[in-house]
Amino acid sequence: MVPTINGDLPFVARCDSERISYRVRVNDRTTWRGNTGGCRFLGVDRVYTMYTGDPHRGEVAQHIRFAFQNPRDTDPKVTKEGAPITKNFPGNYDGCLNSPDAAHCRKVPLTKRANRDRVPAPDGALYNSKNSNNLDKYCKDLPGRDDPNKQCDEYLFASTWQAIGVDGKMENNVWVPSLNASLRMVSTDHNQAAGRDLGAFYAPYRVLPNATLEGGLQNRPGNAFFVRIKDGAPPTPSS
Repeated sequence: MVPTINGDLPFVARCDSERISYRVRVNDRTTWRGNTGGCRFLGVDRVYTMYTGDPHRGEVAQHIRFAFQNPRDTDPKVTKEGAPITKNFPGNYDGCLNSPDAAHCRKVPLTKRANRDRVPAPDGALYNSKNSNNLDKYCKDLPGRDDPNKQCDEYLFASTWQAIGVDGKMENNVWVPSLNASLRMVSTDHNQAAGRDLGAFYAPYRVLPNATLEGGLQNRPGNAFFVRIKDGAPPTPSS
C-alpha cells in the first residue's frame, strides 16, 4: 500500500490472473492475442480515450462525442411502435466538467459483459441475441444503410451491460429493452478498428467481466470504465 500525498486513504493495488483476449489485425488478417493477469490501483478510473481526428477510428469517436453532446438527436428517436425513446448515456468521463452542479455531479460508468456471453435474460433469451436483434431492427432505418462501405456503429458498446437490447426490464412477463442507444452508419474500417482497439484496452487495464465492488476511493465494480473523447489526432507512440 502506498499512502497518498494528503494522507487521506492509501492506494491499494489488486492483482488477478485472468486472461482477457482481444482481436488484432496482422498482415490483413484478424487474429487473437491476450493479457494473462495484471495489477491496478483501486480507486483509479479506467478511461478509454478516443480522438476525433484519428485516421483509423475517428468516425467512431465523432459519433460518440455527438451522442454525449446531443443525446436527444441520436437515432433511433422512437420505438417501432412510435413511442419516444428517453436518452441518457453513461460512460462520459468528462460529463461533469460543464455541469452547473459540478461539485455534486457523479459520473456513471459503463460496465463490461463477458466475452461471448451465454448468460440469458430473465425471459430466457441470450443477451447477445437481444443486442444483435435490436441492431438489425433499428440499423436498417439509418441514413447511409445502403452504402456497402459502412457499418452500423453503436454506443453504448455491444460489449457492455448498457448495450441496445441488453439494457431493459421485464414488464408483464415480457422483456422491454430501454433502447437507450445511439446508432450511426460509419466507415466499416473505422468501426472494426475501434472494436479491436476497445478489446485491446480491456486487457491491460484489467476491465474484468465481473461486477464485484473493488473497494478503494471510488469502490467501483471490476467491470467499470469510462470513455473520453479528445480533439485532433492521437499522439504518436514514443519509440
